[in-house]
Amino acid sequence: MLRYLYVEIDATDAQKQQLAPIVKAAAADLLPLHAKRHDTRRQALELLSQASVDRAALESLQAEKINLVELGSRRLTQALADVLTLKLGKASWSPGGHQRSRTRTI
Repeated sequence: MLRYLYVEIDATDAQKQQLAPIVKAAAADLLPLHAKRHDTRRQALELLSQASVDRAALESLQAEKINLVELGSRRLTQALADVLTLKLGKASWSPGGHQRSRTRTI
């Protein structure tokens, strides 16, 4: 994952040393959230396969899943802000700055 980022911004060795801890810390924080989200899916399938639907349990599970998504979103936003506040010089990232044109020349 880091190699893709490095290529995208044409990172120098110094920039790689700055970016690596930010990205690795974010990944370490997000991995448990990802596992928990998958667990909530399994729980939802179990609840929905019961003979009678426990609406309160489903609503509680929905609130838990929304909370997990919110936590993940906050962590990603924090990591992105950390990356963008680095002084990357010419190799700075800009949203949509690397998209290819969809028009074709004939």
